[in-house]
Amino acid sequence: MMTRQVAGMVASLCMFMYCFVPTVGTAALAATPSFVEAVWSQTDALGHAAIYYADRKQDAPWSEPVRITDDQFDNMHPVIADGPDGRKWVVWSAVNQPDFFIHYSILTNGVWSAPRAIPSGLSSNTAPFVAVDDSNVVWVVWSGNDGVSNDEIYFSRCRAGKWDKPVRLNPKNEVPDILPQIAIAKGKLPVVTWLGFRDGEYHRLQSSRRGKSWSKPVEISDATEAAIEQAAREIALPATVKHPERAFIHVIY
Repeated sequence: MMTRQVAGMVASLCMFMYCFVPTVGTAALAATPSFVEAVWSQTDALGHAAIYYADRKQDAPWSEPVRITDDQFDNMHPVIADGPDGRKWVVWSAVNQPDFFIHYSILTNGVWSAPRAIPSGLSSNTAPFVAVDDSNVVWVVWSGNDGVSNDEIYFSRCRAGKWDKPVRLNPKNEVPDILPQIAIAKGKLPVVTWLGFRDGEYHRLQSSRRGKSWSKPVEISDATEAAIEQAAREIALPATVKHPERAFIHVIY
């Protein structure tokens, strides 16, 4: 899997492996964040990768890290989104060879729920991304494989506590589509960006929700990526983070 991450979407500011997803113009990157929260994967004494959370306000110190997972899985690629109802959703890849699942936990009234799986029926599920719309509908996208073809982009929604059956987002093809990101754009509609292998190399593609379907993918520019990645590097992670490349930061200005 490629290590390059996708940027250049619309809806808040996040960093994953030193890459942001801006929902503000790049000029806003110079402002002081009002709130920052981080999730990351770190190996424990038993050799399992666990998910942790911490946050801070403006220039205040980071809160004490909270461990979200304590199980036999290797938990990796965490991402986080905040809903208008005040709940926080952390989603990640949970690996217990040969199985690859998408797990999630919800912070409600200061308590993290036990990890749960998003049912998919796929052979593997990796690299998730999450967004919550104004109606508290949770949207998750990830790279999935049905065991027959290449990786494709799948999505599911959680509405009133129930997950939709995952559906392939990109048109059927014979090449890999990987590393999706999702954000809620103006008009409350999700926008998904990912890397698609076309003409011998990976291109940045984007599709928007239109009613009950998705628009035809279009190629988009990487023009703002350098400025965004530089802004990501200037935000200090919690001191307990041993591997910055395993961290995801959500920034609110």
